[in-house]
Amino acid sequence: MTDNHLVSLAARALVDESAVEMTAGGGGVVEIWTIAQDGGAVRASGPRLEVWEGMELGCRLMIGGTPHRITVVIEQAEFQSQSRAALLLRVCDVRSDGDQRRSARVDVALSAAVTAVVCDRLVPGEMLSAVL
Repeated sequence: MTDNHLVSLAARALVDESAVEMTAGGGGVVEIWTIAQDGGAVRASGPRLEVWEGMELGCRLMIGGTPHRITVVIEQAEFQSQSRAALLLRVCDVRSDGDQRRSARVDVALSAAVTAVVCDRLVPGEMLSAVL
């Protein structure tokens, strides 16, 4: 798969999600609404006062059954409404993110009990049994 093809697939995955929580450089989360894709470019909108041109955003999405980290840069940010900005995002990096476990999973069988303290569906003090 060529890099351009992977970039296009990443842009398509963003649009298919429709709304994507993306992490900004400072660690904040911004919800981006994706609208359309053309190659590696994505038309979108975002909260007007939280996005700007040149801002880098990232997220993790599945592409072809494998998790990928996608990084985009906001190429254009224009006034759309009092609360939204019209955006042009450019996918600038796509990397496979198949983190592996440090050790194998271990089968476990446990019994557990939970006691209701405050619940609108259970009497306070009622105990529930469970098996994990």
